[in-house]
Amino acid sequence: MVKREKTSVSRGLKVFAGILVAAAAILIGVAVWLVTSTQGAPSSGASEPSTELPVTEAGFQPPKKETTITISFAGDCTLGTDENFGYSSTFNAFYDEQGPDYFFSEVKDIFAADDLTVVNCEGVLTDATTREDKEYAYKGKPEYAEIFARSSIEAAGTWNNHSYDYGWNSHADTVNALEAAGVTPFGLDTVGYVEVKDIKIALINGNMLTSHLSEEGRVLPQIREAQDQGAQVIIVQMHWGEMSEYNPLDEQIQLAHDCIDAGATIVVGSHQHVLQGYEEYNGHYISYGLGNFCYGGSRGLFDPDCYIFQVTLSFVEDELQEGQKLNLIPCLISTDRSVNDYQPCRANEEESARIWGKIEDSNASLDR
Repeated sequence: MVKREKTSVSRGLKVFAGILVAAAAILIGVAVWLVTSTQGAPSSGASEPSTELPVTEAGFQPPKKETTITISFAGDCTLGTDENFGYSSTFNAFYDEQGPDYFFSEVKDIFAADDLTVVNCEGVLTDATTREDKEYAYKGKPEYAEIFARSSIEAAGTWNNHSYDYGWNSHADTVNALEAAGVTPFGLDTVGYVEVKDIKIALINGNMLTSHLSEEGRVLPQIREAQDQGAQVIIVQMHWGEMSEYNPLDEQIQLAHDCIDAGATIVVGSHQHVLQGYEEYNGHYISYGLGNFCYGGSRGLFDPDCYIFQVTLSFVEDELQEGQKLNLIPCLISTDRSVNDYQPCRANEEESARIWGKIEDSNASLDR
């Protein structure tokens, strides 16, 4: 009996010893794994491994930011009428009957597709009642500024020969009405600024109507001001030229060239109530006369031809590149071919040929 107990104890000791050996082997294996897995790990204070992209022999070059901006220009827009005209056929009557979306409905798709649309606001938007003593004085209600805003027109020049048709304060009323509608006003001593796709654009409005260069003393300093303010695009809109004259005056050409030489990117003009041609000067485009556009100043159609002047600018890393792209869209000031319905529209094929002929004739006059 005692012998059997000794044998059992001996066997138990052997089993226990085997377990200890196995456990020791496991512990040794864990220790070896820990040592090998930490080999090469950075010690305290060592830098982390680099996660930068591989660099070629020429060096890694990230893609450059490229941007294009398309700007549309249209001519004289008189959102209102002369109080001496009979009401029934005036711009105001059409507004009351058709509403604000009527006037630019035929061309809104063009303006909505671009990045910035600029027009000339010819007349005042005011509640003032004291009319200036002049042959024609144009006034619309302040709420008419919404016509621009609802038609994807973002900026309007206000400095022209109708800026004070209802007294000195009527110009300020116009500016306030445009601002309230979200339209950027510019003109006289005010340079307008808008930002499109992170590009800063300056808007300058000059008024030169008596065949002289007195406006140069106002416009050129404003171009320098815009440069100082970091504008990457400088637009100069001029009110100039001779009524019903299809060819630019020498004074228009000189001032336009002076503006480009001073740093303007694009120069456009109106006032003549007829279209004038365009040119490329030192890599920059100049339109000398866009004609009327949405024109409440007359029920008649003396000359309904006009055009939208569309320029596309390219930027690399926010730097303006050479090579502006031009697109001219022939238009008429009215969908009614017999009387002005204050609704500008695209010209048809036959009308476009006529408009292009006028533009080419005017362009030919620039070779002096």
